[in-house]
Amino acid sequence: MRLRVLAFSAFLFLTACGIEKKANKAFVLGKYQNSIDLYKKVVAKNQNNGKANYFIAESYRLSNRPKEAEAYYGKAGGKGIDDDSVRFYYAQSLKANGKYAEARQQLDEMIKSTSNTALKDRAQAEMNGLSYLEKLNEQKSFYRVKNLELINTPSSEYSPVFLNNELYFTSSRGNDKIYEATGTPFTDIYKVASRGANVDIATVAALPQGINTSSINDGCITFSPDGKTMVFAKGNSGKRKSTEDVDLYISRFRNGVWSEPIMININEPGAWDSSPAFSPDGRTLYFASNRKSRGRTQISYGGTDIYAAQMDTRGRFSRVRNLGPEINTAGNELFPYMAEDAKLYFASDGHPGYGGLDLFVVKRANGKTAIENLAQPVNSSGDDFGIFLFRADRGFFTSNREGGKGDDDIYTFVNEDPNLKVVNYY
Repeated sequence: MRLRVLAFSAFLFLTACGIEKKANKAFVLGKYQNSIDLYKKVVAKNQNNGKANYFIAESYRLSNRPKEAEAYYGKAGGKGIDDDSVRFYYAQSLKANGKYAEARQQLDEMIKSTSNTALKDRAQAEMNGLSYLEKLNEQKSFYRVKNLELINTPSSEYSPVFLNNELYFTSSRGNDKIYEATGTPFTDIYKVASRGANVDIATVAALPQGINTSSINDGCITFSPDGKTMVFAKGNSGKRKSTEDVDLYISRFRNGVWSEPIMININEPGAWDSSPAFSPDGRTLYFASNRKSRGRTQISYGGTDIYAAQMDTRGRFSRVRNLGPEINTAGNELFPYMAEDAKLYFASDGHPGYGGLDLFVVKRANGKTAIENLAQPVNSSGDDFGIFLFRADRGFFTSNREGGKGDDDIYTFVNEDPNLKVVNYY
């Protein structure tokens, strides 16, 4: 009988090892949802398995689900796992769930114990940011926000762009093919007729094949001011001959149709290049990238940074430059947008915020640059990003905050600041 028990225990051990091997392979390949599902089988047998908990937490973080990572970071650890980084990301997950006091405690303990200078500096910046939030919440907000319920579904809707009485957006609706990194459907680009924030839901339609591609994430679109040039992001297919990561593509409207998209010359092989936005004059393309440092104008500050490239009269891009350390941090900066008044908006989890991505605006006065958090109710403890103004005092943005219809939702906002100069753009 004892031999049978030992044999069964050995079988369970070998089975667990097999699961962990498959789970680790999925993690390395960036198939984070597969990794989560497999490691959860290990955790089901041993809730305190520090390694399994760590990889579940990391998989959630790397697939942009920090809220779900919290419980697993709390039990993560073991041989070869850096306790300081676990504590730092645990604090970020707590913050994403609005648990600011607990996040502060984790950061404080890490600052006192770590010998990692870079991580200590980031933790101190997070601590300073939590103090900043207390002051920010004392200020009056002139923003009113509302879920654009007609357009949103239980799937993801994000990255709104308004052009010629049409609202363009990215969505995972209507797709039964699953992206293995997140466990959610692939995304396509859609448009709907709209008068400002008043959408005609009966007109929702996906952009044609060629722009959208089956089993590839398509999204994050921008247009030149005349509406004749489109730049958008397209993911890889996972096939051997496909690109390694997300890249930017360009298409032009000729003879009533969009031309076949081609990759822009500023993409960096192996890098994530996405969230493009034209300047109001159409001469500059802003975008986000996790490319490595190259030269004095392309120094990477960590995570994803915001870059700018110039477009010539032939539609070629050149002079790529990083926007610098005033805007970019060791965290992630992405989803840039320049309004008609030349104010640059962007999303970041590196500047002081409520948790996840927050929306910021760059203000310049007397030769100085100030980065201003748009505060609540625009920002929340969730991800808030992808802002677009169709008038100086109103526009759209994206959020996955509590109370939405599911995943990312598109919201509308009105800025009732009495000092705001209102100009009709469209």
